Amino acid sequence: MKKRDIILIFALILVSVAFLIPVWGKDGSGDAYIYVKGQLYGRYDLSEDKVITIDDGKGLVNNIEISGNEIFMRDATCPGKICVKSGRISRNKESICCAPAGILIVIRSDEDTGYDAITQ
Repeated sequence: MKKRDIILIFALILVSVAFLIPVWGKDGSGDAYIYVKGQLYGRYDLSEDKVITIDDGKGLVNNIEISGNEIFMRDATCPGKICVKSGRISRNKESICCAPAGILIVIRSDEDTGYDAITQ
């Protein structure tokens, strides 16, 4: 290997580490706000592991889980289960929506997310 190859490899390693720094700094200090049909159902600290079950009384049941400073829709009886496939969220302004059940989960924290891909 030549000197330039070693410099290139070193530069690539530095760039890779720089992209990991924001992940290391994530502390999950935000709160999850759960809205059901437009009304605040509850506010939950992401640092406390918990399972929340929401039953609309008409056959739609959603199980929401908070673990590892993240929140996600563990299971839902709605058709399509798009909310379950949304994955885990933990950062400021991220959200999960279950339209059939009228459930919206939004993360709010002091974290500065900057620009997103649309506004940049």
